[in-house]
Amino acid sequence: MIHIDLHCSNDACRRAWSSPPADPLPLAPVTERRPGGDRRWHPCPTCMNGNAASATIAHRLRERTASEIAAVAGD
Repeated sequence: MIHIDLHCSNDACRRAWSSPPADPLPLAPVTERRPGGDRRWHPCPTCMNGNAASATIAHRLRERTASEIAAVAGD
């Protein structure tokens, strides 16, 4: 069984966690290109269960930021 290694998109949390492949994620993970290796972001289950709207907003901000950084870096 392959797990997807993720970091929580919520800056107040940023917990590292793994998603089992059988569990569909409610949002598409965001991949942030980093010199030391890529990092994948998605709200953790605790943040999604606590306040899904806030977690989704934080994730969309992370998505937009990663996209802007990729554009500047030429990815």
